[in-house]
Amino acid sequence: MTCDQVRENLSLYLYGELDHEQEEAIEKHTFRCADCAAALDTERMMHGALDRASELPPPALLASCRRELFDSLQTRREAAKLTPAARVRAWFSMPVWKPVAAFGLLAAGFLGGRVLPFPAASPAPVATRVRFLEPDGTGRVNIVLEETRERRVSGKLSDDGIRRLVLTAAQDQADPGLRVESMDLLRRESSAGEVRRALMTALVSDPNPGVRLKALDGLRQHSADPEVQRALSHVLTRDDNAGLRAQAIDLLVEHRRKDMVGVLQRLMRHEENDYVRLRTQRVLAEMNASVDAF
Repeated sequence: MTCDQVRENLSLYLYGELDHEQEEAIEKHTFRCADCAAALDTERMMHGALDRASELPPPALLASCRRELFDSLQTRREAAKLTPAARVRAWFSMPVWKPVAAFGLLAAGFLGGRVLPFPAASPAPVATRVRFLEPDGTGRVNIVLEETRERRVSGKLSDDGIRRLVLTAAQDQADPGLRVESMDLLRRESSAGEVRRALMTALVSDPNPGVRLKALDGLRQHSADPEVQRALSHVLTRDDNAGLRAQAIDLLVEHRRKDMVGVLQRLMRHEENDYVRLRTQRVLAEMNASVDAF
């Protein structure tokens, strides 16, 4: 992908709307392109701010939309030629019956959940939240419920389905604790390419230092890999956590690659941590390189 293509798709990437190949292309590009990586960080912060500032729509707006939808459906029904059976259905779909049907469904659900006995194998628990209340002017109340059904699955991390769920959890920006646990699991399967890419993505872009630390730990055995070294270089020059920078320098200098000289020389210009500076200076001396960049 080009830089323009990557930036056009950042929102879709963060919302999980891209296919696997497109996500992989964006991740590879942002590893190599500092500007696009910064744009991704900015986009992620904006999404987080929007999520925190999200508000429920005003009741009047929802009621207006419902009236418009009903009027549109009513117009279409009147324009169609109705059979006798359709006339019966239309009669039952008149507005007067809708509150009755809604109340009946609500009552049936309440009785089913509170009065009737459960079968031996109980269904998965459902988290219920009242989303919207609307009096209809006849003494009745229309209630919109938001329900989330919990489902439990289990399996080994080597199973594709389980691994995919853990990879999804690793991108949950709303729950840093969940991301830490995901990184702790994924680091044991870092030999898999998609897992290693997820670890590198977390290492260079996750806002939580605990998540980044777990990701770095999972990449230790792959520190000779060029893509992993680029991710470590990103941490070394841009991460604000001194502990992470210290671990990154230890992994990078194990291999004494000549192309690391420039990175280490630039690091000496602004690094404030004594350990990182001393370690960098010593490695440059061992590689017969000047501390200053030319």
